[in-house]
This record gives sequence, C-alpha cells and structure tokens, in this order.
Amino acid sequence: MRIAAFHSQLDMKRGSSLAFLNTAIALKERGHDVHAYSFAVDDWYRSILDGAGIPSTSMDHHHLEPLGVHLILTNNRRARGVFTRLNGMIADADVAYLHGNQWTPQGLPVLDLPRAYYCDEPPRHYYEPDLVNVTVRKKLGKAMGALSRSRDRESDRRAVRTADQVATNSHYTRDYIERVYGIDATTVYLGVDLSLIHI
Repeated sequence: MRIAAFHSQLDMKRGSSLAFLNTAIALKERGHDVHAYSFAVDDWYRSILDGAGIPSTSMDHHHLEPLGVHLILTNNRRARGVFTRLNGMIADADVAYLHGNQWTPQGLPVLDLPRAYYCDEPPRHYYEPDLVNVTVRKKLGKAMGALSRSRDRESDRRAVRTADQVATNSHYTRDYIERVYGIDATTVYLGVDLSLIHI
C-alpha cells in the first residue's frame, strides 16, 4: 500500500517520535510505499528515513507555539490548516497513518482517505489533573489555554472518533482511550529489534 505517515514532531528524540520512526521503517521493510510527513523534520530523522528509502516532507510550520507559549485553541486551528494543505499532497496515497502527538488528532477529520490512528495516550493537558505547576512559563501557558480548554477537549474527542481504526500500545491505554473517547481501540505492542538485544 501507499502510506502517508504523519507525526507532528520529528525534531526531538523522544518516545513517540522514535516509535513512529521505527514503525515507518517496519512498514517499508514489509513492502509498503511509505512517505513521512511532519510539521518539522530535523537532519537526524531525515537521514535515518532516507537510509531506509523513506522520503520525508516537513510542513515548515514553525509557529505553533508563538513566544514559546502553548496557545491551544489557536494552534489547533493552525494545525487543521496544515492538514488541509497536506490533504492535497497525499491524494495518491491509499491510507493515512497518523501517530498521536500534540496536534496530530486535528488531521483525522480533515484528511479525505482512510485514517489509522496510533494513540500513545490521550493528551494529558486535556484529561489529567496537573499536579505540578511550578514554572512561570507553564503557569502563563495554562492560564491562557484555560480559556479554550473545554472546547478543545471536545474538539479532540470529536477528531479521534473520526478515525477509521485506532490502535494503542497497551491494554491499560486501551482502557484509558475507551474512558476518554468511547472507542474500542486495538492493542498493538511496540516492536523490538531483536538484533539489538543481546542475552
């Protein structure tokens, strides 16, 4: 299949981004034609994707956090605009694979092809209490974001429910997804590269 694979941030080495990278490579190794898309793709990710024969496209959308402050409502709208542009770029794909992170769910109701959504977890800033709130920047961001939080949480719920298939990494998270979204997700464990494991 021709797979348009999307992760919002391929510019940091963290769990969700690395899981996406390895999933894209595994899909390519299984004979699929994979093209990776992201708001930002740095040189490290691009070189690994290139080495695996996976082209990557950065959407050059560097203003989702103006002044470093997470303005949720504004950013969700901006993200949907990017996905509207992406829709025209992936018209020849058979399926879109969206790996959950930050603004990724906003693409689900926008894209016009079958959508598989891998949800590592529902966004914490919507559904979990904030027990530690110590930095000035975080306090400022939360104060500004609180104005739209309820509406954005509902937007997130509506968006995820439009996915054709939702998968996640554990039974615990599957139960969490059911509580938050009312969706029966499929548990698909993250793979392990056995060539890297020495016992």
